[in-house]
Parts: sequence; structure tokens; C-alpha cells
Amino acid sequence: MKISFLDDEPEIFPMQYGGKARTIINIAKTFSALAGVDKVSILSRSIRAKKKEFIWRGINFKKITGYGMVRDILDEISECDIMNVHTCSFTMPFVGSEGAKLVNHLHDVVFATSDSGSHLDKAMGNQWSAIISPSEFATTTLSNISWWSNLKDSIYTIPRGVDLKMFFPVKKKLIDKRFSKFKRSFPVLFFPNRYDANKGELFLSELGEMLVKKHPNVLILTTNDVDDNTRNDGVIRNVGWISSKDMKFYYSLSDIVLNLSISPESFSQVAIESIACGTPVVCFKFGNLKKLSEKIPSIKSCEPNKDDLYHTINMILEGGASGDIEMGQSMDIINKDYNLKLICQNYIAAYKKILKSKERPFMLAVKSEMYKKRFAVSPLIAVYNYNVYLSNNGSLLKFTLNELEKNVLYYCSIVKTKNEVLMEFKNNRDIHKALDRLSDKNILIKV
Repeated sequence: MKISFLDDEPEIFPMQYGGKARTIINIAKTFSALAGVDKVSILSRSIRAKKKEFIWRGINFKKITGYGMVRDILDEISECDIMNVHTCSFTMPFVGSEGAKLVNHLHDVVFATSDSGSHLDKAMGNQWSAIISPSEFATTTLSNISWWSNLKDSIYTIPRGVDLKMFFPVKKKLIDKRFSKFKRSFPVLFFPNRYDANKGELFLSELGEMLVKKHPNVLILTTNDVDDNTRNDGVIRNVGWISSKDMKFYYSLSDIVLNLSISPESFSQVAIESIACGTPVVCFKFGNLKKLSEKIPSIKSCEPNKDDLYHTINMILEGGASGDIEMGQSMDIINKDYNLKLICQNYIAAYKKILKSKERPFMLAVKSEMYKKRFAVSPLIAVYNYNVYLSNNGSLLKFTLNELEKNVLYYCSIVKTKNEVLMEFKNNRDIHKALDRLSDKNILIKV
């Protein structure tokens, strides 16, 4: 089997810019060592090397640039069996059914943005042989939004894996020797996310001010410079961009990793990498982080406000033996369910099915069905019992639901027609009012 990847990361080689780039590199390296895989290639606009083509760790790298890149893609499709498309800004050309099977990888559920890359619209924009989704949350979002097509029949849900040879707990002696400047800091909180990307940077300054009163030597490490509103030279320190091979040191030296995204995380590579290195995580329940926090004991969720965040951090720091037990359980889950070798075997099994399957023609819903109004839960919300938080252009809106609205929200987690909703709640006179309020507040979306 010949497997290729098409990528448009900000940088994929020699540095990997973010979890998506690490995922592609780690999977490609693992594929190259598997029996039955004859060749692995990565085509990208973000390969920083002098040569146009070269081999590194069993991977064939090919730089593509300018208007000639379409020709390069067509040539690669004619030579490989599976073309994995990992794009957020680049639109894959429609090339028909000849050559390789085209597999779209849904890395996030951001839709049709003009100021940043988006994946959801790309997943709906071609006649894919298959779509690989990293979580049930991402799968449900894509299925809900594209109810009008047979796209959902082509989705394979395969979580991201973690390379346990790259991410593991580093011994304290080595940490103390290499990072002696941090020895007196406690607690050390690690925020390995970009600024101005709705990753929760808005909480850092106030969180630092609250923590320093109880923990005078608290330190928050960031990987990007902060803006003037967030800067706090005594508490928040920028360590610059960190290479993939060095991430384990920062995860390991930290007491807690802050994964405070208020965007709909389709998976969260940061969370599983941190647990693999033995460090607990604090997160909010946006996107797949809700599921990870329910499954993995050392990933703790809290409401997206400074007080609950502060309380949860202190609860983890005071966890003692129970925290150690939870971490042992959590690392077992990572080893069992997110081991990169196991994940890649799942990929290969999916590829074999895809290669055997016949191409399905793209089909729309029956015309009469097209005109029926539908409702689905917005992927931009986090639900805490009766409280709902909505991510809105970098800020958060909070709403309190009544019993009926809560039940409607649960029922519409899978897209429903308006008639289906009305029939489900036929004895309630306030159902129209509930639908109007939830959709007016963008808690429900009309699709």
C-alpha cells in the first residue's frame, strides 16, 4: 500500500507547528515501519528545506508551491493508493474517481472562516472516498450540518494517537538539571497554546493574580508572547515555541497543563500528550474535551470562569495520593486506547475497507425533505446542567436554561426536523417559545 498526505500547515518540517502537524508526522513515521506499507509521502507547502524532494525517517517529503502544485497533486494521486487530505486553507481540487482514494481528515469543526483556517466546509466540499473524524463530537457535528447529503455514510471515527516514545514522564533529576531556573516555582502551569485563537488566553492574567495570593511562586509558562492586557512578568513567562521532541520536558516539569479552549475542540492532542507525560489537565467542556474529561480521571473540567478555574486548580494541587491513583488510571487509558501503533492499525484497517468499497455518488436529500426546517445543537456551546456557555468571537456568553429548554437541547444533539421536535414535546404549550429562544441565542442552529 502506498500512502500519501497532503498538508497546508504553517510548518510541518523540520518543526511541527501544533498538534495537527505532530499528528501527521507521527502517523507517517509509524506507517513507514508497518509491514504492507510500501511507501509513505508528505506533500506540503510548509516544508522548510532546500531540496524539493528528500527522505527523512522513511517518509518521502515533496515541496509543492504556486500554481504548479495542482500538477504535483495530480501526479501523486496517480502513484499512490490513499491520499490523506489534511487542509484548512487549501481547497482540494475535484479530480473525479480515477487514481488514489481521497480521504479527508477532519481536524476541527471550524466552519467557513475568513481570518483562520477551517475544516468543516472542506469536508463537505468534495466527493471524498471517506472522511476520518477524530471523535464522536466531530462526527456528529459534520453529520448534523450535512444532513442533506449521504456524507455521513463515509465517515470513520478514529481518535488521534500519542507517540509514547516521544511523550513520557521525564525523571525529576533530569528536569531539575535542565530547568534549574524553575526549581523554586510552584505551581508551574503550562499553557501550550496560541494566543488570539480562542484557547482561553483571556483567563491567564486574572488567574495569575488570584493564584499568586495563595502561591507566591506560581509560574504560568506560555509558548507565545502575550498581549499587554495579559502580560504579567512576575507570573506569566513566555518560553517561545517548543519543538515536538522537547514538549515532554515542559509537560513533565509542570504541575498542571491548562487546556482552556473556548472553541469547539474536535479532539485535543494537548490533553492526551500531557497525560502521557504524567501531568493532569484542566479544561472546559467545549467540543471533545467534555468526553475526554468524562473518560480520563486526570483531565478535570470546570465551568469557564476564573473562580471555578481557580478552585479546580487548587483541588488538583491538594489531591495527594488520590491524584496519583487517578493519574495511574489515566495513563493506563492512554496506553490502551490512544497508543499510536494501535491507532495506525485502525487507520490501515479503514484504508483496506475504503480500497475495497465502491465509490458512492454524491446524493442529496429528497426534494421535499430539503424544505423542512431542522434544528441541531451548536458545536460552539459547553453545557453544565442548566448553564450553557457560548463561544462568541473570543468572548463567552452565559445562559441559564429551564427544564424544557434543557430537554430540547438534549433531544437535538442529533439533528431533528421541527415536526420531530413538536411531536416529541406535543403536550407542552411552550415548545415554540423554547425553540425560538434557543435558536435566537444561537444555542440551537437551524440547518
